[in-house]
Amino acid sequence: MIQKLTTLTDDARNGLTVALGGYDAQYAHEIETGISECFAIDNGFLITRVEQAIDRAPELVACCVEGVPVKRVAPLLINAALNMGAESIRAHTTRPGIGRMMRQWGDVQKEYVFTLNLKGGRYYGQ
Repeated sequence: MIQKLTTLTDDARNGLTVALGGYDAQYAHEIETGISECFAIDNGFLITRVEQAIDRAPELVACCVEGVPVKRVAPLLINAALNMGAESIRAHTTRPGIGRMMRQWGDVQKEYVFTLNLKGGRYYGQ
C-alpha cells in the first residue's frame, strides 16, 4: 500500500530515523511547503523531491528511504520519473550494498560524496 503524507508524521519520523540524519525539521518544512513529498510504502517510508537546473530536464531525487526494499521502491521511482518527464533519478546513501542492489535496474555510480566535518576543529590546513 502506498499513501502520500502531507506532513512528516511521527510514524514517518520514527521510520526514517537513520535516513533523516538529523534533518527532521528541514524535511518537515519541505514536505509541508510542497518542496518534497513523503510516502508511506508498506512498512516503510520514502521522501522525494524534484530538482531541475535551468538548462536540464528534471531529476527525481530519493532523499530518504527506510523500511522499503530496493526491489519494491526502485520500480516506483522509475515509473514516477518517467511519468514526470525526468531524465534521471538520484540517490545518496551511506550503505555501499545499496549500489550493488540498484545495478539490476541499470544504475551506475556517478560520483563520490565526501564530507569534511569542521566541528571540533580537527582538520588540516588551518
